[in-house]
Formats: sequence, C-alpha cells, structure tokens
Amino acid sequence: MSINPYAIPGVMRMEVRSSTVSRILDILKETYGVTYNDLRLPTRKTDICVPRQLAMYWIKYLCPDITLKDTGRMFDKDHATVLHAIKVIKNRANDFKVHHYFNQSVDAFNVLMWDVHQRKNYN
Repeated sequence: MSINPYAIPGVMRMEVRSSTVSRILDILKETYGVTYNDLRLPTRKTDICVPRQLAMYWIKYLCPDITLKDTGRMFDKDHATVLHAIKVIKNRANDFKVHHYFNQSVDAFNVLMWDVHQRKNYN
C-alpha cells in the first residue's frame, strides 16, 4: 500500500514552491548565464546583481508564501535586501540596465506563471 503524498496537506504546495524556485533559477541561468552560486556572491556587478534582484522579485511574485527572510537566505542576504530588490525591479523597470534584463526574462516567466497558476488550480 502506498501513500499518496498529495493527500498530505502542504506537500503539494512545498513541491510546487520548490519546483518553481528551481525553474526560476534555471531560467536565469539560461537567459543570463548566471548560476545559483553566482547569485550568492557578495558582488555588486550589474551582470550578477540585476539577475539576483530579478530572482528575488520573481520568487516573491510567483511564490508569495515564501517569506522575505527565507528568500534572503537563499541568496545569503537579509530580508531588507530582498525588499530593496523587489522595489528596484518595480520602480526601475524602465531604466535601461534593469529594463534590458527584465525584458529578456518576461517571456520565459510568463510561461512559468501560467504553469504555476495551472498547477495551483489543478490541485
């Protein structure tokens, strides 16, 4: 006899959250050529910093149940840094540096958002 893990409250939610974060990081790797380890580096180089801010923004947007503190831990940052990153992406979306990076990821994340929405509604 096997137990259906989806019958246990919260298990599906954790799997959706984990796979969503993994897919966000995969999209960033494909789009910008940055690895998860790159995003955890304590650098302010635009090639690393903006994708890291995008990662924090997309994690918060696609996984609203993940706290700012938990998101910060993923990148060796604190919650205030995550909050700042989200504000930067929202407020500077038209700034060339951010706009360039943001537009590259929008199409990939639109597909991901649709998938996450479907999985949440299905379960």
